[in-house]
Amino acid sequence: MLPFLIAAAIAAVFIVVMTLPRRSEPTLAVETTPAETPFTIVLRGYDREQVEKEIRAAENALGYQDRAAASKAAQSIAEFRANGLVVLRGYDREQVDQHLDRLSAELARVVAG
Repeated sequence: MLPFLIAAAIAAVFIVVMTLPRRSEPTLAVETTPAETPFTIVLRGYDREQVEKEIRAAENALGYQDRAAASKAAQSIAEFRANGLVVLRGYDREQVDQHLDRLSAELARVVAG
């Protein structure tokens, strides 16, 4: 009876493991942010989640042409630039800075009206 229970438990674990979604390894070449802006992933770069959060907030403010949201997003970008987290396997800092420059200029135009 015990060998049967062990075999049944192993089979159950096998079924569960095989039905789990497979996780693919990110490449070191280029990945895209939700904003569809490609940044190279480098050894020491900006934290990807932080960058994507900043870009999403800025693009939402720009999409709605909301002055208050644009002002808040511009301030958040400035804070990110001062305190942005640098991690292993993050987005290339120069590429992100250039993109944030463009977003900041667009946000400033919205705030100015």
